[in-house]
Amino acid sequence: SPEDIPIFNHIRSTAYRRRSSVLPPIPKTLEDIVIPDSLKFLQNGDRYVTFDNPVPNRLIILCSSETLLALTGKCSYWLADGTFRTAPQKFLQSYSIHGRTQWGIHAFVHIAMCGRTQQQYELIFQALLHHANTNHIQLQPLSFISSFQNTDAKRELANLFGLPLIPLQHIFTIYEEIAAKFLLIIADIQPLLQYFSRTYLYGTNFPPPRWNHFSSIGFTDRTNNALEGYHRSINAELDELTMISVSQLMKQKRSTKTQRKRYRYRDTCLIEAKELLNTQQIDLVEYQD
Repeated sequence: SPEDIPIFNHIRSTAYRRRSSVLPPIPKTLEDIVIPDSLKFLQNGDRYVTFDNPVPNRLIILCSSETLLALTGKCSYWLADGTFRTAPQKFLQSYSIHGRTQWGIHAFVHIAMCGRTQQQYELIFQALLHHANTNHIQLQPLSFISSFQNTDAKRELANLFGLPLIPLQHIFTIYEEIAAKFLLIIADIQPLLQYFSRTYLYGTNFPPPRWNHFSSIGFTDRTNNALEGYHRSINAELDELTMISVSQLMKQKRSTKTQRKRYRYRDTCLIEAKELLNTQQIDLVEYQD
């Protein structure tokens, strides 16, 4: 029964002492993570730890077996993505490569990464190719979809999304500069740029004056996030006394949720940048940064 289970705080020292007698100490840094040879192989002799790169670009590649890696090579379509929430301790992200088979999409390779730089992603595929060649396995997918983000493309995408904050009279000039840089980075982005231009710049349904709100910075709220937070807090409390709870909130004139500190800081920076731009103390490039 639950009453018979010891309280952890009362047995903490004993439990940790017992653990340290049978297991290695918990690593405190990436350098402390040392995988013994006995854990690098499966029981059938297949290598499990395919690649272990040292700090500063520490990453560990895990493959279930050569058999599964060979199956990965037969997949025409690969998908890869990373998650940060469930990354191993001391690492930044857990990255996995999946292949599409006739039974669905399956994960064949798992990587623990301490960063997300282009150099680290290149290391992953160099190590996989080397391991595959060593075992006479061909890796030649027809399609590869990854979550890796090009830094330059990400910067220009942020500039594109930031057009509503640009002075209205400069919208077209800034867009042309963004489009020109995009075309140098991504060759087949032309259809997307044409759609954006046709819909949000020269179209009649969503002309720039309708979605640009540079003039409203510092004078009114730019979003209704405060109301979203208010409704979310109400929805979280819905139960069999829903109407009573809502009535109490309304009668007490409960205010909307306070804006988070980082969002208040961003609004302050935006207002200051607008003032500097209007007084010609900075140019449009500095304003975008």
